[in-house]
Amino acid sequence: MMETLINLDSYDTYKTVMEEIMKTLHKSEQKQLMGIECNVIVSAKNEIRKLITSSNYDISEVVKKIIKKNWESERTQYLISILESNKNHILYSIILYQNSVYNDTITNHNWYLKLVLGTSDLKVLRYPLLQLEFSSVNASGLETQRVYDLTKDSLSKLIKVVENCIDTK
Repeated sequence: MMETLINLDSYDTYKTVMEEIMKTLHKSEQKQLMGIECNVIVSAKNEIRKLITSSNYDISEVVKKIIKKNWESERTQYLISILESNKNHILYSIILYQNSVYNDTITNHNWYLKLVLGTSDLKVLRYPLLQLEFSSVNASGLETQRVYDLTKDSLSKLIKVVENCIDTK
């Protein structure tokens, strides 16, 4: 299906579609873009992913395979330049995708230490609270954010569980 994109009438449309493909290489949902059907874009993404994986994730090998295809030279050069300029993003998205196939993968985390001065039932005054914030992504590219509030006791239990996991390795 890459041939369909290579043979688009407008070079600007081709550039826009290729940029979008590189940004969303592993996202499963696809909307119609610039009048091009979703199945054409999804097939092009699959072809690019297949080229990358069959080249053992080496972008220079991907470039060699693209050159051998004898596609229109200006568009081939643009495809090569966008692959090389987005190499880090492409490899990062591949790693996230591979790691997220079976479970969500944490992409970012943050923590906040808070001091609660009181609760609505006034049972406890002034107690520390740790808030953990995790951003994760699944295999389809859907990003979620989770926030956990931990008291001192629950934090101690979490630390013990993590230490036990490390000790068993």
